[in-house]
Amino acid sequence: MVIINGNGFTPKGENKRDKAENEVYMEMSKNYTGYVGSVGASSDGKELRFTIPSGAGSCSPGKEICTQEIIGISLGDRKIYVKNTRGLSNAVVFTVTTAPVR
Repeated sequence: MVIINGNGFTPKGENKRDKAENEVYMEMSKNYTGYVGSVGASSDGKELRFTIPSGAGSCSPGKEICTQEIIGISLGDRKIYVKNTRGLSNAVVFTVTTAPVR
């Protein structure tokens, strides 16, 4: 479980026009950033909770047709950031120490 604390996240269910609330992107390897998913924040917009997938693709909401390859996450330091209607967050770095369970 990953918990990100901050400000300006879109609370779950608030952004009904766009299907994406807080789009989470993560550096899967040194040369590839993948789309993890859309995550609703706490009611005060200060916390996101989600699990890191074993892999991620490049397609994000809004792409009607998307052919993608799923890339597995590499061990080591990885950057993660969030995009929503308020903009793009600063990247946060965390360390992946064990391979995800598939």
